[in-house]
Order: sequence, then structure tokens, then C-alpha cells
Amino acid sequence: MKCRTINCAALSLLVVVLHCATDSHAEPLQSARPAVGDSVDQAEAKRRGVPVQEVLLEKAQTRIKELEGQVASLQKQLAAKTQSAVTTQAEVTLRPIVPPEFAAKLEKHRPAAIKIVEDALAKERALLSEDSSAVIDPKSGAPRVKNAQGKVAFQSDRAKAEAIKKHKEEIAVYQEGIDRIKDRSITPFPRFSGEIRVGDIGEVSTLRIMQVIDRTNALVTITPEAGEFKEIDVWLEGMDTTNLADDQLYRGTQRLMFTGTKKYSTAGGTERTVLKGEVVRMERVEK
Repeated sequence: MKCRTINCAALSLLVVVLHCATDSHAEPLQSARPAVGDSVDQAEAKRRGVPVQEVLLEKAQTRIKELEGQVASLQKQLAAKTQSAVTTQAEVTLRPIVPPEFAAKLEKHRPAAIKIVEDALAKERALLSEDSSAVIDPKSGAPRVKNAQGKVAFQSDRAKAEAIKKHKEEIAVYQEGIDRIKDRSITPFPRFSGEIRVGDIGEVSTLRIMQVIDRTNALVTITPEAGEFKEIDVWLEGMDTTNLADDQLYRGTQRLMFTGTKKYSTAGGTERTVLKGEVVRMERVEK
């Protein structure tokens, strides 16, 4: 916005000066200037034997060149800052802060994670190929349909173009994900499956807050999705409980490592032992 404002100011100044210099019916420009300025411009014009408008025009052109130089300088600064931001983002990665035995398990999961994303990428490419060869049928009754023969038809050219654009965007995201997993810019976490045990590390997306203990500890129930694992009660450490309440359903990815067990006293006065989980903290690391 700053560069655009400078350009507009420069062009406006040039238009005014050219108008005054070429319009014989226009009131002399120097009449609108302060008296001291008038005498300087007139004196310069008399010394050189040229009309005062020519002196004013030269001044305006000099000023425009100065403004253009400022614009060019600002554009270079903006380009440099943009490139710096892109480079910084590309060179910074998030690394989990975990003991070596957990780090080894995450590294072992990396090839499987790549395979998962590659499968998703292949499916997206197949959809792109399918939709790219689809026909247009205004009577289809829906933006995208499949006929009895399995052929895809779009209701309009716009619907087809939007679908193709979306496929290409998804393909780019999957490809970037594969590249970043391979070069270790990101560390994928496995989904928990089967029975969770001490020494496991992974991520979950749904928790039931049974009881908030303090600002960083809570007794939770980890709820499985699609039979991934058995529902289990966990003493969870390192979770921000500021805005949480007892018996609340929490949805959001949590990366957890199970480091042992925890014994606590129930409201009935008995003791109970559950798995102890810790929220995995991530640190920013420059590559």
C-alpha cells in the first residue's frame, strides 16, 4: 500500500505540472506558490531565459525521479522480507521432546506414515484423472454424479473446474507432506491401536475429561475411534486444563506418551492405579 501511494502522488504531481505548462488559458502556477518561492523560480527562469513553467516542470520531474527511487527501494525491501519469511518457514521444523526410546518408535513409524500419505495421493490423482475426462450434463441434477456405467458427469463447466482445482490443491498438500516426512521436517505420530501399554506413543483425537486435578493434570478417558483401541482411563500430565471442566468431551489432536502408572485416591476413599500419560511437547528447530 505504501508503494502504491507514492506512485499516485508522483503521477498526480506530474499531471498538474504538465497541465499548467501546456494550457495557455490556465492561471500561472506560480501564483499559487508562496512569494519567496515565486521569486526564486522567476529568478531562475530569467537567468536561463526560459518560461517559469519550464523551471517548475523540471523541478517536478526531479521530484518524481526521487519518488520513483524510493518506490524501487521499498519494493526491494519488501521482496527481501518476503523471501526471508519463506526461507525461515522452510528452515524451521517442530521436533518432539521425548526420551530416546520414544524417539526410536516415532522414527520406526516414519516409513508407514509415508505409505499412508502416498496411498492418499494415489487416490487423489485417480480422482483428478476421472474428473478431468468427465462430461458436462446440465440435467444431471447435482454438481457431480456417476451414471450406471461409472462415468462422471458435471452439471456445469464451473463445477468441473472447481473439482479439478480442488484435486490439484490436495495433490500438492499430499506431495508436500511426503517430502517433509522424508526430509524430517515433520515427525508423524501413529494412531493408537489395540491395547495401550506403558511405552506406547501416538496421538488421539477425543478425550473425556473425568476430573480436572490442577492446571496441568487431569484424569481422562481416552475414547477410541472405529475400534482403534479399548477405552481407557489415564492420568494425563502436561495438559493445559485452564478452560476445561469435569465430564467434558474434548476434541482435538493430543500427542501422548505413556511413561508409567499413577496411583490415586478415589472419592470413596479407595486407591486406584491407572496408566500415566504425558502430553508430548514440541520444540522449534532450525534446519
